[in-house]
Amino acid sequence: MQFRIFQKALKNVLDGSIKLELDATAQFFGHMKTLSAQYRKKLKDAYLWMDWFCVPQIQHETDTADRERVREEAGRCIRSIPAYVEACQIFAAVVPKLMHQDTQEFCSYFTWLNRGWCRAEMWCKLLSDRSDLPIVVINSTDQVEFAMPMQWLKSPVHEGVFSLDKDRAAVCKLIQEALDFKLARLSRQKSLDIYRYFAARYTDFLGLPKKRRSLPEFLSYFNFPSMEAAVKQKKGMGAMACAALSGDAGLLRQLAEAQAPMDTKLPEISELDVLPDWTPLHLAGVRHDEDAEAVAALLELRADPNKVNKLGHPILGTCESPRAIELLVKYRADINQMKPLTMCTPLTLACLRSPEPAVISKLLELRGDVNLRKGGIGLTPLHSLAIYSHGNPHSLKVAEMLIAARADLNCRAEAGPLFRSVELACRFIMRIRKEPPLIVRVLGEGSTTPLGYAALFGGDVLLDYLLDEGADPQVCNHRGLTPLELSRHSAVYTVLSHRTSTGSTSLSHSGSTAPSPPLSPLSPRSPTSPSPLGQLSQTAEVLDGAPFTRLSSNASSLKELSRMEDLYAVMVDSVALERPPAPETESRDGEPTMITSL
Repeated sequence: MQFRIFQKALKNVLDGSIKLELDATAQFFGHMKTLSAQYRKKLKDAYLWMDWFCVPQIQHETDTADRERVREEAGRCIRSIPAYVEACQIFAAVVPKLMHQDTQEFCSYFTWLNRGWCRAEMWCKLLSDRSDLPIVVINSTDQVEFAMPMQWLKSPVHEGVFSLDKDRAAVCKLIQEALDFKLARLSRQKSLDIYRYFAARYTDFLGLPKKRRSLPEFLSYFNFPSMEAAVKQKKGMGAMACAALSGDAGLLRQLAEAQAPMDTKLPEISELDVLPDWTPLHLAGVRHDEDAEAVAALLELRADPNKVNKLGHPILGTCESPRAIELLVKYRADINQMKPLTMCTPLTLACLRSPEPAVISKLLELRGDVNLRKGGIGLTPLHSLAIYSHGNPHSLKVAEMLIAARADLNCRAEAGPLFRSVELACRFIMRIRKEPPLIVRVLGEGSTTPLGYAALFGGDVLLDYLLDEGADPQVCNHRGLTPLELSRHSAVYTVLSHRTSTGSTSLSHSGSTAPSPPLSPLSPRSPTSPSPLGQLSQTAEVLDGAPFTRLSSNASSLKELSRMEDLYAVMVDSVALERPPAPETESRDGEPTMITSL
């Protein structure tokens, strides 16, 4: 079933039925990366590498000698994962929501993201310089999208689920080598802001104890030529920013004594989920430290707890630990702060950024308002939660908490004058452009309820829950469109059409340009109809008839692949549904994995 879903999803991407694009937040900042028609044309002659089929599996061998040989080969393949990824242009995770045949539990993107081996492949891709395309997530035949950076930043390998704990140590060592190589490349390329970000979070990403450095060690490690240069830097990842992000309270105090600026502003770094004009206090807040030591040190040094960036995002809304929120409020951070442009409260911003439920609980405990909206972009916390609910494993728990705090299920988003003008402009663009970017449709259709946002963004699970809690599916936005008419994905359309009085009636609306129903759900393919990738036997052939499975078990041969001028590769990870458990080593079973050479 997974392979069939992948085939149809890939066909939809190749023929342009699905527009593969960045998330709405990235587009809001002007990043419009997508797969061009020329790129899609190249993908039609792609090679496909799927890790489950291409890595030897020991559980299928009964002979002792063969088992030992296969164990050795599997080990070489696993250690070569960075090489596989480096040879690929596209990494895709095939993660449809399907029931596991053995456990009878649902597997999905969330279960994939929890698995240690899946995280290992994901991080190898993220640390690779081979391709500038983000990871592609295939949730269904008509829901294919690029993964958001905040999802992988919160999923380090050492916190993943492994069947055997010895695998955790081996994989973490592999990721450490990949991270060291990444830092070396960034240092040579003089990409200082990105280099310093990875350097500051080195121990976090690898699960190592926090490093305490002397001042000379700090300057050398973060590539500051001198103390004078470190103190003078007022933009980007300056000295205070590096110390804050690495959680070093002692160095923060030393740098403050040396008159290092407290409010150096960072540029937007979308691939690292760093928003424009973040300060050292923002960076300290995104750490998961239980004691929030760096936040405490900065507040003692009189950093402004109510500082916002140019979008009006409050620091309270970016925090990843309850303790950091407590400290900020203790130093008089406004729990319901609203500043232009967006006028987002801390709770609204936090629900967008998908922190642990304990963070939302702390904001609610300190009386964060669940219905407050006044101008700006006009969203409540429940609206924000619905935007990325399909990628947030905590969305149902957080929704339950918001509703228990009396969040209005049927409150429509009401933008202020500036964003109301943007809404009208986007509606005009939607009329003159056949396929406007996602952000245009969101801003043009965004005057809807949380249910409408869940429908627009493909959050079928949250949508179903909101309907159970009494959300009204007939509330229209400014254009008179209901959530059903805003749906873009078959899973959402199916839930709404079965649970509303409109049923499966036409989506046409008088005086509107309502979209037609989403792509139909996967239907069985006729035995005579060709696969989007051709016959499986053909896709397995790479060079001179050699199967890619054999080629991929030899890491050195990938050097030849990487030199081929027209080679495109895709790595795909997919949830295993019918695989027997490995008795001695996890090897590569149980997770969704594919590398497809395109």
